Amino acid sequence: MPQGDRDTLVRIAVDTANNLAERLGCRERLPDSPEHVPGVRLEPVAAGRADGTCAWLARADLPGAGRDWLPDQAYESRIAGEVWNEECLLRLGPEAARKAVSRHRDDPDLESFYDSVGVDDVLWARTESFFGEPARHVVLDNAADGIVRPEPGTAGHTRGHIWWATSVCDGEPAMHTLTLSRPYTLAAQRHYGAVFRAYVDSVAERRGCEQVRVPAPETFTRP
Repeated sequence: MPQGDRDTLVRIAVDTANNLAERLGCRERLPDSPEHVPGVRLEPVAAGRADGTCAWLARADLPGAGRDWLPDQAYESRIAGEVWNEECLLRLGPEAARKAVSRHRDDPDLESFYDSVGVDDVLWARTESFFGEPARHVVLDNAADGIVRPEPGTAGHTRGHIWWATSVCDGEPAMHTLTLSRPYTLAAQRHYGAVFRAYVDSVAERRGCEQVRVPAPETFTRP
């Protein structure tokens, strides 16, 4: 989508939401839409060469254990300081997944993964951050817990595959989330404590955020 069309659609969406809020008597309003809303790349890049919203993974100093299960592909957008949310989609490609399965076939902790995963399953992780007013209204939809509404200033996880962290950026709340696909979480969850911490620390450093709270390491034990 051309940049001009994307910016126009975002302005229309914000104006429509705010007009509806006024008609319904709601007090809160969305902030003005930013200029030059980043687009999403249609093709993945190698995770180690990401330079946008997924660049943090290439720079992260992650432990050696479990690196076979970390994503090798990234779908990212350009970083823009004025946007109210950022997203990074990571994927363990089929070839990398086959190699990981081959290397860890004898791991008894992965029995449920091998029993559940299919050849066409997509193994993915998504990190997302919300800033300002949108951070106060994040909704996590999880099959085990139903709808979860995390509060600013907290950190935790749902029973399953979603974790959240919080911080304060420019005096406003920020919400950071990690979601793993169901087959993927069975194999990789125990390695993602360091991954999620690296992501949150990177966003906080780049945006000057403080009061960072992240889930406890034990929340990343196997489901």
